[in-house]
Amino acid sequence: MKKLFFCIFIYVHLCKLAYNQDDNLSVKIKADVYSLHLWRGFANGNSPSIQPYAEFNIKKLNMGVWAAYAINGSYSEIDFYINYQLKNLKLSLFDYFLPVTNGKVNSFFDFKKQTTRHAFDFIAEYESDNFPFRFLFSTIFYGDDKHPLTGNNFYSSYVEIAYKLNALNKKTQFIAAITPYKSYYADKINFVMAGIKISDQFKISEKFELPISVFLMINPYSEKIYFNMGITL
Repeated sequence: MKKLFFCIFIYVHLCKLAYNQDDNLSVKIKADVYSLHLWRGFANGNSPSIQPYAEFNIKKLNMGVWAAYAINGSYSEIDFYINYQLKNLKLSLFDYFLPVTNGKVNSFFDFKKQTTRHAFDFIAEYESDNFPFRFLFSTIFYGDDKHPLTGNNFYSSYVEIAYKLNALNKKTQFIAAITPYKSYYADKINFVMAGIKISDQFKISEKFELPISVFLMINPYSEKIYFNMGITL
């Protein structure tokens, strides 16, 4: 507990330092609510998910914390991330942490290769308003991404491409993804996700609109299909 309070103390003071040194600092605090937490072809948990997040933005540098909590307790996750925007290219580093797995409470401060429940993911994403495609490449390079027999890292990789368009004045994306070799996502090179996502603004009043999205996702490898709806608060 002392370690946790010490980390919070350092983090708060770093944020104060950044605020004092840069007038371009902004803070964003929001929450999403989804009928199910879907991620890269998988459903995490089996109930609606509340997903709060807070992000600090300093010019082209962003850092934040994001979480997902299934309302029936079937899944929970806390992630820390930092990313840097280079024109149309965004480079990100994520630390995924699962506080509880199979009823066991995991230590946040356990970073040992064989026992940690952290997974560190490097992500490169290209997106431009003048180009209809979005590209994403991800590799988990350390932590909870190990072969169950050898204990060696899978270095699980995920490659995603999305085609963007406005259909009936709705932001629409057609998405497909593969894993290039045996990994967390599949036991060989395979398509692991295909779907369509539609985003819109639900008008509540003349002054207030609620962002809303629907997502139809298929995992060709596992032969599973999901339909999801979410709102941003």
